[in-house]
Amino acid sequence: MHKSIRWATGLLTAAAAVGAFAAPAHAETSWYNGGQRGVPTDCWKGYLCVWKDTDFQLGGWGVARFEHSNANWTKTPMAYMNDQGSSWYNNGHPGSFSSVRVYEHADYQGRSLCLDAGWGATWDSDMNDKGSSNRWFDGRC
Repeated sequence: MHKSIRWATGLLTAAAAVGAFAAPAHAETSWYNGGQRGVPTDCWKGYLCVWKDTDFQLGGWGVARFEHSNANWTKTPMAYMNDQGSSWYNNGHPGSFSSVRVYEHADYQGRSLCLDAGWGATWDSDMNDKGSSNRWFDGRC
């Protein structure tokens, strides 16, 4: 009896250890539907808007607005938001080139966050303080 209890305990311990080394969790994203909740303050029509803090809070900074695709945010008037954004909203026009992907690195490289028109993210664990480029595209995320 003691032998089978020790064996079962050892098996459970091994299973727990394997679980501890499982694949990393996927990004947590807090999605925001502008069609149901309204467009966040100061996000102009046709723009990707980026805020310094979560939940569309300014954090002492202005809203960064990107109307076109940008391979490197440091080469735009919105350079201050490079690797600083914590929430995003796509206020693009429905139709062609209405979806936008925000990339972790310049030149559309690294991890990304994709937003269809009318959608935002009040926070994303993988992209927090990491946006450096954005690309508008035709189609949905």
